[in-house]
Amino acid sequence: MDWNLVFNYLQMVRKRAGSFWKYLKDYIVPIIWLGLIVLLIYSVFSGSSTNETANSIKYENQIGLDVTLDNDLTDGYIVYPGENKKKIEGAISLYKWERILVKEGSVSLDFPSVWNFRLDKNGDVKYDENGDLSLKSSDFWANTESKLTINMEYAKVFVWENSHVSLSQNEVESTIYLLSGTAEVRNLSWISSVLWAGQKVAVSRLNASNDNFDLSLQKEDLDDFFQSSDWFIKNNGSSFLAVNSEEQNASGSTESGTPLLDGVISFNDLVDESYVSSDSINISGTYVTENNVSIISLNWVEATLDEVEGTFDFEWVDTGSRENDLVFKVYDDSNDLLSKFIYVVYHQWWEADDVSTGGFNVKHYDVDGSKFTFTAPTTKDTFSTSATFVTIKGAVLEKWVTKVSVNGYDLKSFNGSTWRYHADVRYNNLKTGTNIYEVKYFDSTGKVIYINNFKIVKKLAGSSIVPTTETYSDETSVQ
Repeated sequence: MDWNLVFNYLQMVRKRAGSFWKYLKDYIVPIIWLGLIVLLIYSVFSGSSTNETANSIKYENQIGLDVTLDNDLTDGYIVYPGENKKKIEGAISLYKWERILVKEGSVSLDFPSVWNFRLDKNGDVKYDENGDLSLKSSDFWANTESKLTINMEYAKVFVWENSHVSLSQNEVESTIYLLSGTAEVRNLSWISSVLWAGQKVAVSRLNASNDNFDLSLQKEDLDDFFQSSDWFIKNNGSSFLAVNSEEQNASGSTESGTPLLDGVISFNDLVDESYVSSDSINISGTYVTENNVSIISLNWVEATLDEVEGTFDFEWVDTGSRENDLVFKVYDDSNDLLSKFIYVVYHQWWEADDVSTGGFNVKHYDVDGSKFTFTAPTTKDTFSTSATFVTIKGAVLEKWVTKVSVNGYDLKSFNGSTWRYHADVRYNNLKTGTNIYEVKYFDSTGKVIYINNFKIVKKLAGSSIVPTTETYSDETSVQ
């Protein structure tokens, strides 16, 4: 081995290494400073973005609902994210993401010039992050000057501005009482109906997700029991009913929806109480530009306006329900309400052929209706009683019927020729007044081939009618 060659090679490597480290030492300081500057710039902009986001969230959530105990005996709590609770003892606010619980008494919640609420004993309400409210239990009263969405266990309620509504939530059903204004109610399958002042509607747990549920058939007038309740009196409910009545008399408005100001808008192709065959329609019309119209809304959706031509358009309006309430509102450029009215559009359901005869719409079925009969508690289609429990029974002579439903509930009792259905006060499917039970008969393809109705007129006990006591049939489950 030539050791001189090896020695010379090592010397060369050492010189190159020395040159590298010398080169690195000459530039290491500028490199370090450049790195520090980059880190500083990143931290400034990153921190600014983070702070802006945090400040934005903090600012958005700074406006809360002012909470007030209605009396010294009220026992209420604010529940923070993470389930930490704080007893309400003085001035406090409820912010988004937080809940309020009331164990005794009641509390008032106020968002000045926007909303005013009251939550009763055993109440549980959450202020959702999107600004909605979620009612989990008990009674909740809302006075609104602005629109509000309330999520219940079995329904979703869209309350319009200048409305007064009472909501009741329990394990069995969600009930909405509208004293004045307007509210749209939907079940969890988006079956909806619009309430007018003086009406109520209940959505049971059974029908919460039923996409065949006809919510419009469940609407009733406010009952005497509610209007005489402590809750109604405590919230001065009669004053809102009186105001609503005065406004109707002053404007000429009626429950059918006569406009506040006639002739503000007109439709090209929409007629009240008309029938459609599609699940959605387009609506167009004209409006009087001299009234300074700025907004035309249909069920909270604003129309596209052509201010030059004075025309408006709504597209893809949902008409998939059997009865569709179309609520129109017209505002001027000062946001004053010029007109408010409702049109009802019916869907020509696929289960029957609509035959128009002489301008009248007739439901037609290709079956013999006499083969679908009621056998109890009467063979007629109407029964009067003061009983709290009634079993409706029927017979089907068409052998190809595979299913029977009552008010959207599929009967397990149907055996191919007979069926029965229990109406019970305890299950809120039998109430004082006239109760209508829609019976549908299906074939093997799932098509409805016939519909008839049974009516129970329930009287109060002690009325002139002779009480009738009905007993349970052999069906083990109660519908």
